[in-house]
Amino acid sequence: MSSTGFSGLRAFARRASLGIRPENIGIMRTSLYKHSSSSQQTQFIDLFRFHLRAFSSENVNFDNYTNNHLSALDLYKLCVAEKDIRIDPAQELVAKKLSKLQKQLNVYDRALKAYKEKLISWGKVKSEKIKQAKMRQDMNGKSGEHLLPVEVEEKIEKEAEIETWKELEKPLKPLVPRGMYIYGNVGTGKTVLMDMFFQTTTIGLKRRFHFHEFMIEVHRRIHEWKLERIRTKGRDLHIDLSSEADAIVQVARMVAAESTLLAFDEFVVTDCADALMMKKFFDELFSQGTVVVATSNTRPDDLYLQGLNRHYFLPFIDTLKHFCKPHDMDTEFDYRLEKAKGLKCLAKQRYIFPLGKQTEEKMEEIFSEVTDYELVEPKTIKVAFGRTLKVERVTGRAAMFDFQELCGGKLPAFGPADFQAVCDNFDTIFVQNVPILGEENHDEARRFVTFIDQVYDRRRNLYISAATSFEDLCTKSVCDPDGAQLLSVKELNMAMKRMSSRLAEMQNPSWTE
Repeated sequence: MSSTGFSGLRAFARRASLGIRPENIGIMRTSLYKHSSSSQQTQFIDLFRFHLRAFSSENVNFDNYTNNHLSALDLYKLCVAEKDIRIDPAQELVAKKLSKLQKQLNVYDRALKAYKEKLISWGKVKSEKIKQAKMRQDMNGKSGEHLLPVEVEEKIEKEAEIETWKELEKPLKPLVPRGMYIYGNVGTGKTVLMDMFFQTTTIGLKRRFHFHEFMIEVHRRIHEWKLERIRTKGRDLHIDLSSEADAIVQVARMVAAESTLLAFDEFVVTDCADALMMKKFFDELFSQGTVVVATSNTRPDDLYLQGLNRHYFLPFIDTLKHFCKPHDMDTEFDYRLEKAKGLKCLAKQRYIFPLGKQTEEKMEEIFSEVTDYELVEPKTIKVAFGRTLKVERVTGRAAMFDFQELCGGKLPAFGPADFQAVCDNFDTIFVQNVPILGEENHDEARRFVTFIDQVYDRRRNLYISAATSFEDLCTKSVCDPDGAQLLSVKELNMAMKRMSSRLAEMQNPSWTE
């Protein structure tokens, strides 16, 4: 593409201010830096406009972003040079470490492909040796058609492996690079840096998830694997402890086969079912050679703090720290809140407070305007695991919820899978009557935090009516009625702080452009 053509494309991108949704980041397979088509250039431009929106004060010089050898550190330095973000030593250090990991990943990816090819060849030779050995047994005169005793099968396989070793050396697994676990205060740029790393990493098998979404997918695949096993083999009449019959191990192997690199945003563990399975799942995932890079607001040693049966979870922390080097961002500056300063008048258009008749009428007015006064009616949407969810007020791709309907104590209460379904089905979401979140409603507070994480990650258009401003929406400490710590007070307080920061960023007029 010519320089003139690219400049025209850049001008178009600036005028249109097109955004790419976060759920598409993990599945983009087009080259970000090659000039093969205008659509690829547009995706590249829009992607980094998405990344820098929270920090950008000036237009980006996109001509600098067309080099196909950029690392995460290169891109970070270009953004600083263009004054799209301010220099931050803590961020620069993380960018350096991620760039070093990128180089290791490139070498590892090539070695892993060669290893798998050699392993297939080795396996074919071994299979042929086993077949020949079984034919020689010929116990019933039906070469290869009879069933051999287990001990004979094991002996044949062992001997075949030894013979194969003599003929063809078994390939050795390449050394797996150590990933990173980046943690620190909210709004410090962890997600931006990880996404820069993810998009400039050139290996093919890579996926990016919000951690809540990843665990939903894992549970769904485990459920499907069990159903398929019952359908094909029937129910076991005895307990089978082999790895072949272990759904967690098998799904971990499937995920590993699909992903050399997994990038997780907002790594946090609050669910008991997740906590109890993570050691086995990630042990298998890491043993298969998958590299993990994660961001979190929680120190690894504080994960699942005060959680039920936490002693079963503790070994996972050691595993995580072994395969992912912990790194503290060590900065208290919240760029989202800084960017939100001066946007108070704009914030009132999407975040309306305090609660009252006037606020209620304003929300109804905005809802009608956004939906062009179309007919409002109920709609049933699909949720994971074959469940459905009825939404009472829907118009096209817009929906209206009351806070109690979305996050209240009704049974069954909404969870991550429900919030994911809501964000998948609706581009514009209204939430009315959000109360101050604190000691009296800590369960609702946690659900609302999860909901905001989903909305933020998918970049949905959100309108809220609340009891007070987003800065004051959460009380400083959250405890249960008996004064005991929740799971975990520190984690929940940090999550609520992150929520306020993200609500602040959503007030930026460029949020949905």
